Amino acid sequence: MKKLFLLSFIITLLASCSKNDLDLPKVGDKVTFETECFGAVNEKVFDELTKYCIKKDEEAIKILIDTHFVYVINIGDKGTILDYKLGKFYVDVNGKAKLWVASEFLAKKSKEEKSKEENQIVDNDSLMIALGAGMGSGVVNQLNSIPDSLPIKTKISKDEIIKGIEYVLAIDTANMGMQAGLSMGMQLAGQIAQLEQLGANIDRKKVLEELKKAIMQDSTTMEEIQKYNLFMQMAQNKLQMAKLEQAPEAIQGKKAGEAFINKKKQEDPAIKTTASGLSYKIINEGTGAKPTNNQYVKVKYTGKLINDTVFDDSKGEAREFPVAGVVPGFSEGLKLLGVGGKAILYIPGNLGYGPQGQPQAGIGPNQTLVFEVELVEVKEQPQQPQGLPGNVVKGQSAQKPQVKPATK
Repeated sequence: MKKLFLLSFIITLLASCSKNDLDLPKVGDKVTFETECFGAVNEKVFDELTKYCIKKDEEAIKILIDTHFVYVINIGDKGTILDYKLGKFYVDVNGKAKLWVASEFLAKKSKEEKSKEENQIVDNDSLMIALGAGMGSGVVNQLNSIPDSLPIKTKISKDEIIKGIEYVLAIDTANMGMQAGLSMGMQLAGQIAQLEQLGANIDRKKVLEELKKAIMQDSTTMEEIQKYNLFMQMAQNKLQMAKLEQAPEAIQGKKAGEAFINKKKQEDPAIKTTASGLSYKIINEGTGAKPTNNQYVKVKYTGKLINDTVFDDSKGEAREFPVAGVVPGFSEGLKLLGVGGKAILYIPGNLGYGPQGQPQAGIGPNQTLVFEVELVEVKEQPQQPQGLPGNVVKGQSAQKPQVKPATK
């Protein structure tokens, strides 16, 4: 490779001796090298290099290169003209080295650069600065927004961020497959990181093995894709719930609810508990057939927390909704009553809103709900649904915004 550089340099220097009509760049101009060439750190070394080139003394040039006074300039390197003397330019190459270079290497490029500058729609330097500095400033802003208390704050290195960006920008833009793979790989890596944060144990090699097998198929079906997507959604939901269950608020909510229900059962033997964990007290069993999941009901109810805070109240009006459209504990309790039946339902967190709670209604993680309910009517289809428990009935006002504390 060095011999090719030498030959190119020799030919160029000899050619420059006979060409006096070159459109040379001026001091301060920016240039891009299109040809591999040599540059020397000072004029004396440059003159020695030129002398040896004219004599075609490759061994002498090799000695200059090996002593690090001469550097190879690669195609695509950029520079700024600092000085010019007969036949040579002093160039700041990539901001890393200041070298003397034969003028012939800059003449052709300077014409092209001049043409581009005349025809460009926007200022390219400003555009490149905006691209780089804009994203860089955004990165700094995002990093500074991370609270110091989060462990991730110390795990993100600016140097590593730059390395990642450099890697992506070095990819051949004409290689569309590689670009697509990088994009998908980043997406997959993000999914894996999210699942690991939720407690999943992911073997990346296994994931990659399955991915390769799937990609190399000749075809697939939407049913197959939907099957995997459904499983992923279910798995993520389970992991999220398990993670939420470990939160101090969820643990405290569960313990407080259990203590409350146990105390109530000790005070009142009429309170029973089902296999699912729902505790209830039947005040009036009612009459007729009990409702099923595919039916609608009209119910009067009041919902409280264990501290007697009312979070929802039908205000004496029977509201209509599907039996299967409410949280599991409320639905199970309705199916214990006939029409006219009344009961108090003690719904533990796992049969209510679980570890995520219902913040809009003031219901915390795993908090126990207490509902006083009266089943007014059972019907197959609603005539005009009045909203699920927690919705404000049209025409009524509410003291505070209500959500669906008894709905799924």
